[in-house]
Amino acid sequence: MKTLATLIVTISLIIAALPLLAADRTWIGTTDGNWATPGNWDGGVTIPADGDNISFPDVANQTITLGADRIIGTLTINAPDAYVINTGNRITLGGALTQSGAGTVTLNNTLTLVASQSLAGTGAGEVTLAGALTGSTTINVSGANWTLNADNSATLTSGTKWNVTGGRLSLWSATTSRSTAAHSGPPLPSAAWAIAR
Repeated sequence: MKTLATLIVTISLIIAALPLLAADRTWIGTTDGNWATPGNWDGGVTIPADGDNISFPDVANQTITLGADRIIGTLTINAPDAYVINTGNRITLGGALTQSGAGTVTLNNTLTLVASQSLAGTGAGEVTLAGALTGSTTINVSGANWTLNADNSATLTSGTKWNVTGGRLSLWSATTSRSTAAHSGPPLPSAAWAIAR
């Protein structure tokens, strides 16, 4: 457990410094759905470096295989059609996750949060966090529609707080009927917090 805590602190310090060096990278998906293919990224020469800010617009290949663990700054999705990020690897997110599109988004991979996070956007497409969600942080939901698969997200620590000030946050679980994550801020209106079973 001590090793995991040390790893999280180390990654947090690295990610805190990355915004100073981060580039904005855009997925163009012209070759295939593989993150590691340089031709799928703007410029067509290199894949994003650790800490880069990633944008997924409307392109032909919207099912993505990470191929390795990825460390990114911010993640923005803006597409009218569905995006899927496949399982098998971890995304460590240092900045906001923004849904600006009408298409649904499914993140099947483990998502590690190492700093206060913002789930935001004006897009109508629902974002499903279907993989494990790890870390101890404050998660601020201020827009868009988010679904957390609680059956795969039991690794959130007890220090995790949810601040819901806008948008919609749903907790889905086949085995439980309520969230174990703490909430701070104003009471959640029933329209903003739905529990599906």
